Amino acid sequence: MKKIREKEYENGITLIALAITVAVLIILAGVSINAVVGDDGIIKKAHNSANLTRESEAKEIINRAVVEFRLTDGYDTLEDFLKTKVSAGTIDSVVNNGDGTLTIVKDGYTLTVDNVDNSQKDNSGKEDKLANQISLSANSGSYVYPNGGTVTVTGNPSGGKLTVSTDNPDIASVSINGNTITITPGTTAGTAVITIKSAATDKYEEGTVTYRATVQNGEISLSVTTYDGKADGTERDAITSVSVEPNDAKVEYSTDGGTTFSTTIPKIKDSGTITIKIRASKAGYSPKIIEETLDIINGEIGEGFETGDFD
Repeated sequence: MKKIREKEYENGITLIALAITVAVLIILAGVSINAVVGDDGIIKKAHNSANLTRESEAKEIINRAVVEFRLTDGYDTLEDFLKTKVSAGTIDSVVNNGDGTLTIVKDGYTLTVDNVDNSQKDNSGKEDKLANQISLSANSGSYVYPNGGTVTVTGNPSGGKLTVSTDNPDIASVSINGNTITITPGTTAGTAVITIKSAATDKYEEGTVTYRATVQNGEISLSVTTYDGKADGTERDAITSVSVEPNDAKVEYSTDGGTTFSTTIPKIKDSGTITIKIRASKAGYSPKIIEETLDIINGEIGEGFETGDFD
C-alpha cells in the first residue's frame, strides 16, 4: 500500500513539472514572437533601418548634385543645373516652389534647398587661388605728340596671357608684344589710363595693373621772311618765305589782329605799316602764332612809286 502511494506521488510531480515547462515555453514563445514581429521588434527595426539607409543614400545623391553645382561654371541657377541631372537620371525631379526654393526628389525622398545663382555661390569647395600681382617697369609716363614710348611687364607670376586696353584712344593707343607695351600718343592732350591684365590660370586669379599715360601736344616750329623792299606801286607778297615744322602744318594769315585767318598771303603795294599774324596748326600740336610788322617806305622818284593804300 505504501509503495503504491509513492508511485502516485512521483507521477504527480512529473505532471506539474510538465505543466510549468509548457507554460514557461509559451511565455518565452510570446516574448520571442513579440521581439521579432512586434511594433518594436527586430523585423520592424530592420525595415526602419533599411528605409533610413535608402533615405540617407537618396539625400546624399541630392547633396552631391548641389555641391557639384557650386564647383561648376556655365549654369545661371541651381535649377538649371539640376535639370541636367534629371535628364541624366541622377535625380528624379526638381520643382521650383516659387519662393526662391527648390524641392528635389530622389527615390521618393525629398530635400528643399535655396535656388542660388552664380553670384551667390560661396565656392566653398574650390581651392583658393593665389593673387597674381603684375608689376611694370613704371606706373606712369609723359609723352609729347607724336613721340611715344614703351613700358615693360617685369612681373607676371601666373604666366597668364597678357592683354592691354586704353580708356581713351584719342589720348593714347596701346599695343603689346610679349612683355613690351607700346604707348602711342593721340592727337588729344590729356591722361589715358592703360589697363594691363594677365589671364587667370588654375592656380592664380586674374591679375590687373594700370599705367597712366599723360600726353602733351607737340610744338610747331614757325618762321617767316617778310618783304624788305620799297613800295613801287607793284603788288607783292608781304611774306616772301615760310619755314614750318612739321612741314604739313596749315599756315594762315591775319591782318585784322587775329580775328579772321586765311591761307592767302597778304599783299602790299604802297607805303605804310602793316601787322600780320601768322598761325601754323596741326592736329596733335599746339597752334603756333607769330607776328610780323612791315614798315614800307616810298620808293625814290623814278622807281615807279605811286601813293595808295594796302590791299
